[in-house]
Amino acid sequence: MNADQDSTTHPDEPREFRCKREIFWWGIFSASVAFAFAIVSTLAALWNIDGSFTRPLLAAAVMGGFWSFIGLGGVWMIAASVYERLYVSRDCIRMTDVFRSRAMKLDELNHARWRRLRGNLVLRDAAGRVVVHFANYAQRLELIQLLRDRIDRGLQEDWDEFASQFLRSRDEARRDARRAFRLYAAVLFAFAAVFAYVAIANRPDERGYLLIVGVNVAGGIACLLWARREPEVDAGRRPPPLK
Repeated sequence: MNADQDSTTHPDEPREFRCKREIFWWGIFSASVAFAFAIVSTLAALWNIDGSFTRPLLAAAVMGGFWSFIGLGGVWMIAASVYERLYVSRDCIRMTDVFRSRAMKLDELNHARWRRLRGNLVLRDAAGRVVVHFANYAQRLELIQLLRDRIDRGLQEDWDEFASQFLRSRDEARRDARRAFRLYAAVLFAFAAVFAYVAIANRPDERGYLLIVGVNVAGGIACLLWARREPEVDAGRRPPPLK
């Protein structure tokens, strides 16, 4: 018996929501690239082949620490995608993440605020709060509708603003994603231009700058290709109305 059948047969069973699979793969990508840069930059500073670092140990510590910090962010994304769960039943909501689990009785809530700019829901009771980040979940529209229906409407604040800002069709989300990747590409190309100027105009013997130029150009091209891979949008498709 699959999950949908079980949910239909036993309506009181809690509904489980997991993180989107994309978060796991983004974590893998971020951790791999960041730790690779950490190793390369640390070794380049320690070896100081061209003598450009006056304090190689300090440069190695700063660059290695910076990229390692970013790599740990990727590791966190991987762990969150594996361990984070959200369970919603008729009378309770429970969130489990990497380090803890927190449960709330829906009839004991004293505050529920829909935050449109951040795209999340803040729930409060006498013991504390739980924040539901809808962008983390693949079935976000279903989750939003479920929480909208099961939480006392009198406790809910800013629903209309949230719905107008965050409830977009899949096609609108794809359009926004393409714009974001084009913006990332523009930023990377701008960085490449700056480092190219430094390498060619001011210090033509610095091969390290040219390597940075190549990495930024490659990243910009990758972002443009990723933006182009999305299918054409259908402007007529909209999500089901949420009341």
